[in-house]
Amino acid sequence: MRLFDRLVWKDDRMILNDYIFRLQHYKNDRWDGSEDHVIFYKIKKLVDQYDKYFRTCDATFAPKNVIEIGMWGGGSIMFWNEILKPEKILGIDILSQSENGFFDQYIEKVNRSGQKIIPSWGTDQADKYKIINLIATHFGDEPLDLVFDDCSHMYEPTLASFNAIFPYMAKGGLYIIEDWAWGHWVELNTGMPVQAALTRLIADIIKATGNEGLIESVTVFEGFAVIKRGAIVIPDKFKFNLYDYILNKV
Repeated sequence: MRLFDRLVWKDDRMILNDYIFRLQHYKNDRWDGSEDHVIFYKIKKLVDQYDKYFRTCDATFAPKNVIEIGMWGGGSIMFWNEILKPEKILGIDILSQSENGFFDQYIEKVNRSGQKIIPSWGTDQADKYKIINLIATHFGDEPLDLVFDDCSHMYEPTLASFNAIFPYMAKGGLYIIEDWAWGHWVELNTGMPVQAALTRLIADIIKATGNEGLIESVTVFEGFAVIKRGAIVIPDKFKFNLYDYILNKV
């Protein structure tokens, strides 16, 4: 699948379908672009990893129902909407409201076109009850095809989101956890509070893959991990717990 060929990268921005994505990592005071832009928290190296992964996917993979956890300013959800063109994206963020008027205008434009971007502001990724209710409200009985977790990068809330959402995914659906190695980055380890690294969750997901049927595969890149949903039927989705599928928890 060649999804990323339309991207134009410059020193401080990326352009996709005439939309300007200002690169946060290279942001400076010499901005000469339009004010109609979004901040983009991804770098080319990470997007190139996505390009490499999606080239391995079946050409028929066309996600219809998508969730992104961690919208922030909207750059990522806007990016994935332009790349994938799903029917519906539910965005979740703990921020109380959008802080980017251009992103709000983009949502209105997309929703008039027949696609649907649904922002759920003020939603904690660890709030299992609210997330399950959002899934029921906006997707009904339709399974989820693709999930991006680019939120807290912490073990406990990321596990809570995974337990809430993964049972509702379609067979072959992709659950992507970004920045899984965040807790091991040298530049972020000075003065950080003690907490379980997200690496623990990735390791435990790999353990659960040994229980035939729940997880088809786990693919790990430097910037993200892709968990592919298996075919097993989960009898009670609401009570799903990853650790029930790890037989030897050592």
